[in-house]
Amino acid sequence: MSLTIVGIIVSFSQLQGSSRHLYKQLIVGILMVIYVTKASGEKEVFDPRKIKRTLLRAGAKSVVADGIVNRISKQVRDGMSTRQLLDRVLLMLKQEPQVASRYDLKAALMRLGPTGFMFEKFVARLLKEYGYETRTNLMLKGRCVKHEVDVVAKNKEVSVFIECKYHNESGIYTNLHVAMYTWARFVDLQDGAAKGLCERFDQGWLVTNTRFSQDAAEFGVCRGLRLIGWHFPKQGNLQWLIESKKLWPVTVLGVEKFILEQLVASHLLLVKDIALLSADDVAKKAKIQFSKAQRLVRDAQVLI
Repeated sequence: MSLTIVGIIVSFSQLQGSSRHLYKQLIVGILMVIYVTKASGEKEVFDPRKIKRTLLRAGAKSVVADGIVNRISKQVRDGMSTRQLLDRVLLMLKQEPQVASRYDLKAALMRLGPTGFMFEKFVARLLKEYGYETRTNLMLKGRCVKHEVDVVAKNKEVSVFIECKYHNESGIYTNLHVAMYTWARFVDLQDGAAKGLCERFDQGWLVTNTRFSQDAAEFGVCRGLRLIGWHFPKQGNLQWLIESKKLWPVTVLGVEKFILEQLVASHLLLVKDIALLSADDVAKKAKIQFSKAQRLVRDAQVLI
């Protein structure tokens, strides 16, 4: 027991009446704090409100979300992993398969691997829904060297150089090294544009499907490098961009690897891309069996 808690308990013994009752509540609150373990190994205080917010964003009704939160709050134990919590929530969502598919968005993004190619395509497709024209996998000459550019995005106001950093495991942070590397490439391309060697970029972005380390985030803010990742920044982060317009990746449909590759090659990266087509169109476009296309369209329409 820490000295702070010992001090509180000693002070409690000296109180009387209503003050004693309020102090007792404070002690109980401190002693009952439960910590859960994230994939990175870090500990954080269990907060049932996070689960409820995620459930509501995934489309769960308030009464369903409240019921799950109450059950989880009774089952959670100190030191339990966030993965174990997620598995329990998904088990409780057995009667809500559409909500379950959307709830596990982070895992759906992980399934865009094992390389970063599909994630780059997904980011480009996502930005089109926000008014950008996008191109992927370009070779551009900077002042010093040539650069393979993951995504170039343009709208009426800005032209953006985008580096995508994909991870296929939870708990891996996109670190300072990656942020500095992205900034150096952006600067070299800016200098190259000044010499007429490549097109001009107004902004540099670094997009990842996981979190940023603290120093990477600080570097991005300091240098004006826009960082978009899991829960970063508070407004305009990756899940916000997806959930705000229901731009779910096709991987929430639980597609097998071959079909996923066919869908990506056919530029069908979002659930809405499939939901707006007939089964016959999906089968022809992605070159897959009609029965599989039929199931995809049915599931996609339910999710949207």
